[in-house]
Amino acid sequence: MLLEIKSFLIMIAGGFAISILYDIYRWLWLAKYQRSWLKHVGDLIFSLLATIIVIGLLLYSNWGELRLYIFFGLGIGIFIYFKITRVIFAYFH
Repeated sequence: MLLEIKSFLIMIAGGFAISILYDIYRWLWLAKYQRSWLKHVGDLIFSLLATIIVIGLLLYSNWGELRLYIFFGLGIGIFIYFKITRVIFAYFH
């Protein structure tokens, strides 16, 4: 039971971190390459980076076992960022 709680909390933090990285990517990259083919390259690089982060966290937290609570944790972390914390970061942009 403790392993599941640890994995869930790590995935919440991972979803939150990926959301922060997405906002940084959006502010820096998309503002510069809005209508360019480089936008697609940037999207691919961001997706690969986010996938590597999630797989790394998954391997660290529970040896790579994919469970439903992992997706819930990622979703909750993303929700927390975009609905609550993003306003604070948007203020500095």
